[in-house]
Amino acid sequence: MQLRFPYRDDPLFSVLAFGTFLIPLAFSLWTRENFETVKWVLLLVVAGAALVAWLWSRSFGFRYHRGFTLAYGAFCLWAIGATVVSLNRYNSFFGYNPRFTGSLLFFGALGVVTLLLVHALTRDRLIFLFQLLTGLVLAIAV
Repeated sequence: MQLRFPYRDDPLFSVLAFGTFLIPLAFSLWTRENFETVKWVLLLVVAGAALVAWLWSRSFGFRYHRGFTLAYGAFCLWAIGATVVSLNRYNSFFGYNPRFTGSLLFFGALGVVTLLLVHALTRDRLIFLFQLLTGLVLAIAV
């Protein structure tokens, strides 16, 4: 029996599934804090790779969930407004070390990954991601 990745023919979903698997496992012993920076950089890499995979597949028809897209759009408008009126625009845009998760760049990368994941998901792929994440949680817990 040969183990193979079931959705390897779709580069977009492959990148997103690999990122979903890899980001929770990432850590570093060489940074001031062991988790945040590495996970943030990996999120940016996965977002960029997913955008390249989406553009490369030339499937410009975009499937989206209307409620999520409207809520995320409203959130982005509020985040952009908060960045513009912030006293420290640099930290508001890029985040401050060691907490990058409050930055506009983080919200943008997370939104790109989430919107592309909503675009790429079908019922079978969602079940596969749940199985992948369940195995990951069990591996981390042990």
